[in-house]
Amino acid sequence: MKTDARTRVLVVIPTLEIGGAERQMTLLMKGLNQNSYSLGIVCCQLRGELVNEIPPHVRHYDLGKRSRWDFPFLVLRLRTILDEFRPEFIIASLEYAQMLAWLSTQLTGHRAKIIARKEIMPSESRWGESFSKIKRVLDRLVNRKVDMIVAPSSGILDEVSQHLTSTKIPLVRIPNAVDIERVPTPLKPSAAVSGKKIFVMGRFVEWKGFDMSLQALSRLPRGLAELHLIGDGPERRRLQDLARDLGLANLVRFHGYQPDPFPLLREGWFGVLPSRFEPFGNVIVEMFAVGLPVVAFDVNYGPKEIIRDGQNGILVKNRNPIDLAQAMLRLLSDDELRNRLGAQARNEAVQRYSLKAAIRSYEECFALLRAVPQLAHA
Repeated sequence: MKTDARTRVLVVIPTLEIGGAERQMTLLMKGLNQNSYSLGIVCCQLRGELVNEIPPHVRHYDLGKRSRWDFPFLVLRLRTILDEFRPEFIIASLEYAQMLAWLSTQLTGHRAKIIARKEIMPSESRWGESFSKIKRVLDRLVNRKVDMIVAPSSGILDEVSQHLTSTKIPLVRIPNAVDIERVPTPLKPSAAVSGKKIFVMGRFVEWKGFDMSLQALSRLPRGLAELHLIGDGPERRRLQDLARDLGLANLVRFHGYQPDPFPLLREGWFGVLPSRFEPFGNVIVEMFAVGLPVVAFDVNYGPKEIIRDGQNGILVKNRNPIDLAQAMLRLLSDDELRNRLGAQARNEAVQRYSLKAAIRSYEECFALLRAVPQLAHA
């Protein structure tokens, strides 16, 4: 019988609902060459809009989680999958999956190397969850037991490192990627569609601050621009009510979740990211990919690390709708500035945030762990 010599990689993640972490794992499965890698993905619940984006050559497993009390059973089910799939590397995304992966490896004779991917700022994680203090302690314990920690921003790694002072676990920054090949060529300024369209995109939750973008639009000359919102979430009804109350109903468009937002984004003049904090900000690089500069508040961590003020976007120092409106008006009224920032944004998306660049980084991580297998716990 012919032996499969491909590298075996297993991704573990809670679900494939809409989100940056989930999107990155489906992109990783797409980007790793199936001739070189045997791939699998395990979900606590195999549900969500992104399930359909799992490539057909990737084996997928559903642990069948039904309640919070199922955790011990999930550990045992994952152990069975590890014995069957026998991965060389486990990429566990988000803290719940990292705890699950580490415990499961303790119960099997097969030793896989665990790469923990951090997508959430530790300082902002677990808020609102029951037993949050205990969970944070357990998260830090697991951080000391895995073989490598990767994160999309340096700020997240800096936070994680504060609790790893006595360990040698490698910390690696791998920025979130955008699949440049699926992005249509940006429109040339002369071919731009009529109407000044500003885009905001993401999950409609309170900390994303979409209400601030509506308030900023209300401070612009009436009719100067339209605001287009791509996404969905628990704040949608409140945002729709706010748009109506501000008298913006005819200037605001809610597009819902879009599996492929790029054709819409391509019609925009620029994007806005009004988040109160942002671990990375996938939407920034997605907007960059279609040549849109981004206006964002100067907050930790993604906007600070990705946007270079006056070069590929605008960083707003003071988090209020007045200053945000002024930055938006600046791009609406200066075609040369907007086009120059947009061209640089597109270049950086191609050079720094492509899927190919992310795959190269993961393969370097695999090589490092093979070369120095006991590095993390030496």
